[in-house]
Amino acid sequence: MTHLGPGNDRSHPELDRNQDNRVSMVEAQADDAVRAAFSSADRNADGYLSEQEYFDWRNGSNAAPRSAPSREPAAPPAPSRQPVPPTPDASDPTGQ
Repeated sequence: MTHLGPGNDRSHPELDRNQDNRVSMVEAQADDAVRAAFSSADRNADGYLSEQEYFDWRNGSNAAPRSAPSREPAAPPAPSRQPVPPTPDASDPTGQ
């Protein structure tokens, strides 16, 4: 994982040129280290580094797994496997 060193520590607001509180890939081009680590730092895969994602990456605590938001509905739960009572045998006069 790439971290910013002491001599190369642009802050999130310095990179956020349009002041929308997030750093886009275009804005990240201003810093080689941020550009190189952008996809791994962008934990929610939305194409932007939030202040929290940037802070976590800078401080080496970007350990959360990255997963893109699902665009498909969740699958229904699997049916439970409960025992099925035996069916009475029609040829048994007692019904058992």
